[in-house]
Amino acid sequence: MFKWEKNYPKISKAIDDSGLKVAHIAKSTGLTYGQLYRRLTNEIEFELPVMRKMSKLFGTTMDALFGDKKI
Repeated sequence: MFKWEKNYPKISKAIDDSGLKVAHIAKSTGLTYGQLYRRLTNEIEFELPVMRKMSKLFGTTMDALFGDKKI
């Protein structure tokens, strides 16, 4: 289990359910893999535009996707 899977279990589940690779998700949100990974590992917070794009990609709301962040 990656650290980010603990931080964002709903994102982890959405990634698993969609079958998308993290690199594809990063590209669709306008980030590099490294940038997305750093955000997921809690080193850098997500910006609203990225949160919106990820929510749209997974067909859910931002609250549903990001509301369970573990600190």
